[in-house]
Amino acid sequence: MNDIYNNYDLLVNTMSIQTTSYETDRMEKYIKRFLNKNNIDWSTDKLGNIYATKGNANMYPTMVCHIDTVHDINLNSIVKRHNNILYSIDATNMQRTGIGGDDKVGVYITLQMLLNFNNFKAAFFVDEEVGCVGSRAADMSFFDDSTIVLECDRQGMGDFVTSIGGTQLSNKDLQNDINSIVKNYGRSYTTGGMTDVQIIAEQHKVQTANVNCGYYQPHTDDEFIIIDDVFDTCRFCYHVFKATKHKLYRMDRPNKTYGWGNYY
Repeated sequence: MNDIYNNYDLLVNTMSIQTTSYETDRMEKYIKRFLNKNNIDWSTDKLGNIYATKGNANMYPTMVCHIDTVHDINLNSIVKRHNNILYSIDATNMQRTGIGGDDKVGVYITLQMLLNFNNFKAAFFVDEEVGCVGSRAADMSFFDDSTIVLECDRQGMGDFVTSIGGTQLSNKDLQNDINSIVKNYGRSYTTGGMTDVQIIAEQHKVQTANVNCGYYQPHTDDEFIIIDDVFDTCRFCYHVFKATKHKLYRMDRPNKTYGWGNYY
């Protein structure tokens, strides 16, 4: 049964879209159709980044994701389910193909949050897997009225990433307001690898975080996602956004002390 945390049909549909770095047109069209269907305003830039705004408010909970994966386009790839797991196979030879949970799970959660809130913002970035190309060129003024910015782009479960590569994403101002939620969901504060919220934090004062979201063995043909972990992450993000929706969380960040972190 689908609800505001658990939309299985939307999850499978999103996982089924073929996309890779520099070839994200299918995912761009999919997202735009979703936004149009749900009467959500959107715009794009010259790179193909999509900026969505739902509602008319003074401030917006905000989520970002990236719409490319590392996997080659395979139009024979189909999504299969075994118990609580989703994975992909090539229908012509029945061999495993990476499902692209990195970061199609993030795309799914972002779309779900747009449905869940009356006032919400989202940015869908191209070509993160080849150096955060989209977010590096993004319009950072889009986040001027964002309360916080979350991204779901990390394998496994249990983390709330507060710094990446020497860049502090958030501080106690945010963390103290969500400590009980983080604890209730069995998560802990940690450091992480390069992704779009690091780039935003380097260019804007808004507080950000990266959250792992239930995909496993990313960047391999054996990649899979655990459905309940995805939906649990969706619930977690929803409650974090609810707890922080009435305040603009900002911080002055110290200079970085070391270089970019690596994935995982």
